[in-house]
Amino acid sequence: SYNPQCLTLDTRIPLLDGRTLSLSQMITEHEEGKQNWVYSCNPQNGNVVPGIVSWAGVTRKNTKVIELILDNGQSVKCTPDHKFPTTNRGFVEAAQLTTTDRIIAHSTDVSEQTDNVINTHFVLSIGVIESQDTGCITVDGDHVYHDHHTFALESGVFTRNSMQEDFFFPVTANGRGS
Repeated sequence: SYNPQCLTLDTRIPLLDGRTLSLSQMITEHEEGKQNWVYSCNPQNGNVVPGIVSWAGVTRKNTKVIELILDNGQSVKCTPDHKFPTTNRGFVEAAQLTTTDRIIAHSTDVSEQTDNVINTHFVLSIGVIESQDTGCITVDGDHVYHDHHTFALESGVFTRNSMQEDFFFPVTANGRGS
């Protein structure tokens, strides 16, 4: 069976219009038909580009979640299999990240951006937290603008959307499949 890689619904995502929304707010706006754009990056070179949100939704109910504590003092709560773009090992599942992995960083502060250098963060520690509902977004699922499938988090790192690697079979709140 396939379990999509997910983030907790309180995860905050910066948008190109200057707002920062929680994942649950992104899902609501997507369901209302609002078109949102996020920061995306090319995982090969770290170049930041606009990314259109082509899907947003709840992906798992009451699932195991871990918390990544980053070197910048921020944290990310996600499923253990959620992937992050690193400069040294490509996309790495959250539970497999080490202090030697460099996650591509995101910052809207121009003073933190350096030409030809990919800014990165690393994980200081990983902890298991209580089960939560999770979700995700898909960035440019139709490859209209690019095929990077990454988006920035307010915590200062980029992450991968889950819906491009495998098939996703939605289930009802009581666990029945389609």
